[in-house]
Amino acid sequence: MKKYLQFVVLLSIISFATCIKSQDSNISSQKRRLHFDEKGEFKIIQFADLHFGETDLKDLLSVSLMNYLIEMYHPNFAALTGDMVSGYAWDNTTTFYQRNWKKYTSPFGLHNLSYSIILGNHDDQANLNRTQIMDLDMTNPHSYSNKSVPGLPEGSNYYLIIYENATSNVPKAVLWFLDTHDHECEDNTNSWGCIQRIQVEWFENEITKINKQYDNLLHVAFYHIPLPEYVTLYNNYKVYGTRGESVGCPQINTGFFQTMKNNNVRAGFCGHDHNNDYGGFIEGVELVYGRKTGFGCYGPQQDKMRGARLLHLNLQGNQTPSFYHEILQADGTRKQNGEATYRYDKDEEACGSTAGLQYPDTQPKTKRRSEL
Repeated sequence: MKKYLQFVVLLSIISFATCIKSQDSNISSQKRRLHFDEKGEFKIIQFADLHFGETDLKDLLSVSLMNYLIEMYHPNFAALTGDMVSGYAWDNTTTFYQRNWKKYTSPFGLHNLSYSIILGNHDDQANLNRTQIMDLDMTNPHSYSNKSVPGLPEGSNYYLIIYENATSNVPKAVLWFLDTHDHECEDNTNSWGCIQRIQVEWFENEITKINKQYDNLLHVAFYHIPLPEYVTLYNNYKVYGTRGESVGCPQINTGFFQTMKNNNVRAGFCGHDHNNDYGGFIEGVELVYGRKTGFGCYGPQQDKMRGARLLHLNLQGNQTPSFYHEILQADGTRKQNGEATYRYDKDEEACGSTAGLQYPDTQPKTKRRSEL
């Protein structure tokens, strides 16, 4: 283990220096169409809870791990599912988020890899609000991120289409990105954030239009904070993977899961709870946690390695693309989901109040962004 850690540190230093130097050298001047490759494959790597901005060493290690997994598995796209930056570690400067954004996006410039972000509950606790973060990220030529359309809460609510091939205008998969905000859901100020009802309505309108126009589409959703149904899943259905902490979900159910189910969404992926990596099916919809990626903040559990999820989308003629996923671990190994089983350690404390919440590894800041 000692030799492994020494290797990781050495690799991180070399990799980080290379990333920063090469960030702008390999980028294309025009965004590429997202499409299945000549083998009919499209691979998405999910980086969950990177938590940049706590210490330089942790950031070096996180960049190294991202680069290593990209180099090992050659994804076509990266989905960053929130808390890219530890806003609670803000140093009260006006460039804190921008500096850490350059760090966590450096692997995409180095590897010429397209990516998108959704915001977590910690991203906007520093010097930029949610709209400003999205505006910043949209300046990166590798970014396919988009900010919310007018009428929706500020932040990251959008979708991306994956086409049949490089020249086809036929969509085969749709990636949905929904913003779960911070520590308030509808009128409950002591709840974790959620996908609000106005967002659910927007999602339902958009996916209904797309499904009427095209057949055999694969829909996959990404969001940061887990839905209340993650508790229902663990307590009442067969699951694979590990629950290392209670589910930090909102206290109000806004109906997003039911809307996913009604519109043939295949799966939803979240982060937020760093010690959880479980998943399973409820009535045909798969709910999944990513594997904690970043070295900032807590987790994953001591017997688990940091890593990422890799989603494999595969074309099968004119049928709906097939789909499976696996965990990529920091030592380069793959961890399959394994057989799903009923669990007897029921989650009795899920979706609790956030009142009195303390952030890890730091003291509360004396100033808020609005006070500067």
